[in-house]
Amino acid sequence: MRFCSISISAVLVAVFTIPAVAQTTQPTDAPVAPTPIGEMQELVVGEGDAASAEGGFQVAASLWRKSFEGERLGGAAPIEVVMTVETPNFPGLARLASGMKVGGKRRIALPASEVFGQQVLTNSGLPADENIYIEAELTKVFAPEPFEITTITEGSGDEVTETGSRVKMHYTGWTDGFDGEKKFDSSRDRGQPFGLALGKGQVIEGWERGLLGMKVGERRHLSIPHYYAYGQRAQGAIPAYARLFFDVELVEIVHPVEFKTEIMKEGEGAPAVDGDKVRVHYSGWLDGFGGDQLFDSSHNEGRQPIEFVLGKSQVIKGWEQGVVGMKPGEVRRLTIPYDLAYGERGRPPQIPAFSTLYFEVEYLSLVEIPKAGELGSETMKEGDGEPVKEGDKVRVHYTGWLDDFGGAQEFDSSRKPGREPFSFVVGRGQVIQGWDQGVTGMKPGEVRRLTIPYNLAYGEQGRPPVIPAFATLYFEIEYLGLGQ
Repeated sequence: MRFCSISISAVLVAVFTIPAVAQTTQPTDAPVAPTPIGEMQELVVGEGDAASAEGGFQVAASLWRKSFEGERLGGAAPIEVVMTVETPNFPGLARLASGMKVGGKRRIALPASEVFGQQVLTNSGLPADENIYIEAELTKVFAPEPFEITTITEGSGDEVTETGSRVKMHYTGWTDGFDGEKKFDSSRDRGQPFGLALGKGQVIEGWERGLLGMKVGERRHLSIPHYYAYGQRAQGAIPAYARLFFDVELVEIVHPVEFKTEIMKEGEGAPAVDGDKVRVHYSGWLDGFGGDQLFDSSHNEGRQPIEFVLGKSQVIKGWEQGVVGMKPGEVRRLTIPYDLAYGERGRPPQIPAFSTLYFEVEYLSLVEIPKAGELGSETMKEGDGEPVKEGDKVRVHYTGWLDDFGGAQEFDSSRKPGREPFSFVVGRGQVIQGWDQGVTGMKPGEVRRLTIPYNLAYGEQGRPPVIPAFATLYFEIEYLGLGQ
């Protein structure tokens, strides 16, 4: 079982990333003065059209931490954003721009939780209560364009009645009209619905508006003006300022499921606790225990039981909770809601978004955790010339095993057909610690065998699926000479 991070379609996600590390730059065109939190300052009164609720507008915004002389977020140039007064990703910026005329410039200081929507705030890593200092100029106002919602097929199930609803959708998007030639993305092509939570800024504003009121089974056409989509930002096949056309279908409204455990077979011995390394067999389904949608099993041909350490986040949270307390020989069934499994994103293509998972787990045994050790080194062939020192760029051939030198579990080798010698700089953290230590002192032509304990290799986590947790590695290395 592999537990990994998830990438989802970038086409729908309307998230603007605010780097938390930036340069210090002072604003221009205005004297520096203390700014009360929440109090708006008018720096320049504009003379053009005003930002209103009827259309979209574009602002050039600069943001700082701590003060207007503090760390600047987002780089030296102002951030260009197309938005409306209801854009969920930047409520503070919308507040600042509302009613301002083109050419106008304002300032305000607000807590980060009021500046950014939930999704942007989460991605930025900024504390919710930290004050953010904003200076914005209104650069463009867009005339209102029609936002059209057409029901193609009526639904009959639950209805999306509020923001915060978690839903699964199928969709297809075009830039040149429904069923046009310029299709840019489709969940139907991937064969798996797209999951999202409304009101969190996870999707474009046109979706936030266009999905409300849909019933399960309903299909709609959404014709979305650019200021409810990506505005000035080109996104792959989507040009800047593009109207988008979506065919959307509500597949499911996701309702919370309780985490449950059920003992199917009693075990004997000491119960598993946090910090224990356990060995288990398992099977997992999407549609219920013993269902048709088995997505993974250690019982499959050629597979082995897996091992992991409880309390180290090596597995999903539902496993962390569900395996604790099991005794050797015990079999449990775990019903794991999506928030304790792979979350709102899922793990495509095996695990859809918002998936409840059903696992049957057999606790086989406790595995002894090896103690941290020291590097073992043995010279198999002497070399000649200058020994390697820290800072040298070296060229080596190598082979690595999990079970012993020349064993059956070879996991990597530069000597395989098509491979080349490997180069790295010693002592710069470009390789595992055991290599930095073990290659130091080698002479050109020398061959060494390194026995590297887990604490000098890939540690308690390992590097799944190749390197298990707490793995001792066995490397045979030939030093070829200095690299270029």
